[in-house]
Amino acid sequence: MEKATKWLIGKFVIIVIMLALLLIKKRDAQSFGVAIGMIVGIVAITFFRFKNPEKYKSDERLEKLGSRATLWSWTITFIVVISIYWLEYLEFISLTATHIITIVFWTMVITIILFRIYFIRKSDVK
Repeated sequence: MEKATKWLIGKFVIIVIMLALLLIKKRDAQSFGVAIGMIVGIVAITFFRFKNPEKYKSDERLEKLGSRATLWSWTITFIVVISIYWLEYLEFISLTATHIITIVFWTMVITIILFRIYFIRKSDVK
C-alpha cells in the first residue's frame, strides 16, 4: 500500500472516530459544528493535495526548515510550560487544566507557523 493511500485511510479513520465519539458522548449543536468544520477542513486539504500533488511536494530544504521550526516551537513551548509551572507553584496565577492545555496548544500552533515563515524567508538554515 502506498503512502498516500495510508494517509487517506488514516484521515477517514479520524473522521469516523470523531463522529462516533460525538454521537456517544456529546450531542449538542456546538460540538457538531466544530466537528463538521474539522471534517470540511480535512476533506478540503486532501482534495487540494490530490488535485495538485506537485505543489505540495517537499524537498530536503523544506524538510530541514520544517524540522528546525518544530525544534524551536517545542523549545518555546517547553519554556512556556516551565513558566506556567513556576507561576502556578508560586501562586501568582491559578489555572485549570483546560486553561493550561489551551495555552500550550496555541503556543505550539502559533510558534510553529511563525518559525516556518521566518525560516522560509531566511535563505539558509544551519
